[in-house]
Amino acid sequence: ALDIQSTKVHEGQVKDFFKVIKGGSKYTNSYILANPGPYPLFSSQTTDDGIMGRISTYDFDKECITWTTDGVHAGTVFWRNGKFSMTTHCGALILKDEFVGQISYSYVMAILKDELKKVAVGEQNKRVTVATIGRLPIRFPVIRNKLDIERQRRIADEREKIERIKQEVVARIQALRKRSPALYAIE
Repeated sequence: ALDIQSTKVHEGQVKDFFKVIKGGSKYTNSYILANPGPYPLFSSQTTDDGIMGRISTYDFDKECITWTTDGVHAGTVFWRNGKFSMTTHCGALILKDEFVGQISYSYVMAILKDELKKVAVGEQNKRVTVATIGRLPIRFPVIRNKLDIERQRRIADEREKIERIKQEVVARIQALRKRSPALYAIE
């Protein structure tokens, strides 16, 4: 079994393992129009992979995880790798140098997908601030006193399989409801 509960773990907060950074305020629609280019500018939107526009410069050239800091979809996470910039409605988790090669982004993504939706605060305009994500507890499996990246990857793969199965089941239920609405009517 891949249950992290049954193994040795290293616990901490997200900020112990990652630099937690928020995007820049200069990035507006006017900026995009005045500085067109090939590099993605990420915002809080979740469509089109979170890309608000493309600009001529970039602030980051890294592998990292970004999250939407506010809005209806606050806490939505994306894996990034390459040159990009972010608006203030987006934040990035950049692995600290001492943990490169020891932490799997897919594992952290799997954890954050669940946890960030729980911590998003607000009624109409939800928020996941830098402070909130930085304080979020996180656990990593350990083997021989080192973070076990292989186990992290296996756990992430298992979570991804479960997520795919859930999506398939939901899609099948929706298809059945469309074919036989009378069977699912609540009276």
